[in-house]
Amino acid sequence: MTGNPLIDKILLGLNGLVALAAAGIVYYAHFMIKPEPTNITTEEQTLYDKAQSESLVSAYTISAKPVNLYHVGARLRYLSTELSIIPFKEGDKEILKAREYVIKNALIEVAAHMSPDEVSTLTGKLLLESRIKKYVNESLGTPVIKKIYFGKFTVQ
Repeated sequence: MTGNPLIDKILLGLNGLVALAAAGIVYYAHFMIKPEPTNITTEEQTLYDKAQSESLVSAYTISAKPVNLYHVGARLRYLSTELSIIPFKEGDKEILKAREYVIKNALIEVAAHMSPDEVSTLTGKLLLESRIKKYVNESLGTPVIKKIYFGKFTVQ
């Protein structure tokens, strides 16, 4: 150690004191602090109520809108679809109503860059839904749209 017996004894004593203090803190944390017992029936009821409120979210519907699709040929092609939007919470429907123009703009922006052949496939529909959700959720700054269902899906 240092070579000085007095300093060595002081250092060993301080080291022992720190070790005892640490052991005392561990003992106190494990045996002396008791968490409040949980009321299982109250917790179950709270979880059940929360699950009920989140699972009973109704859809917000946007009527069918025609959108021009990207097409190289001379013939003009368009998509007409009705959107049924499932929000994360029932309160998010008010946001969707107030920002309906953002959803319509997202539909136009996303669908205009897709070909009619691409939109007609199942993969294309899933891609369209994913891109619209991403566009709207990023535009609103918070995730609002959970799922989009297409109704009256017509490509001409």
